[in-house]
Parts: sequence; structure tokens; C-alpha cells
Amino acid sequence: LRGCYVGAEDAGVSVTDVDVVFERSRYITCISSNKGGSGNPSVPTAAGVVSAMEGALESEGLGTLKGKNIVIQGTGNVGRPLIGYLLEKGVQTITAG
Repeated sequence: LRGCYVGAEDAGVSVTDVDVVFERSRYITCISSNKGGSGNPSVPTAAGVVSAMEGALESEGLGTLKGKNIVIQGTGNVGRPLIGYLLEKGVQTITAG
């Protein structure tokens, strides 16, 4: 594909897996930090989701996350840190499925 598709760590594919692919192809991201990559992107992704939620609330004039009731789908690699960030922001309840 000559770079038309760039693979990455995702569900069922670990950073260790992408490191192996990186040995044969430069068209892969999320390689381990010891190989010069960013590693698992889940924590920064969760932080980005919180920023997007805050931006949406601000845009609609609905205040901050503090005291809000939040529903999220999934508590995997992104969901776990997302819950932590939301608790830090003072949300009232989190329902996860």
C-alpha cells in the first residue's frame, strides 16, 4: 500500500505487536518509546475526550463537568483513564457499560 494505510496499536493489537511490524515497515505508529514512538495512545486519547467534552459544554453554555452525570461506553484502555480524569473534574456520577 506504500503508506496509503498506516497501522497502529488498537483493540487486539499491542505496542509489542506494532514493534514487530515496525521491524519490517515504517508505516506503523504507536511503537514503543524505546524505539522512538509514543507507545500506547490510550491515556492521551482519554485526555482528549475530556477536553472535547469540556469544549462542547462551553460551546453550549452548559458550564463545566463538575456535578454532571456522565455515561460512557466501555471501560477498556481508554475508558479506565477517562473515568479517572472525569472524577478529577468533579463529575457527580459516571455510568459505564
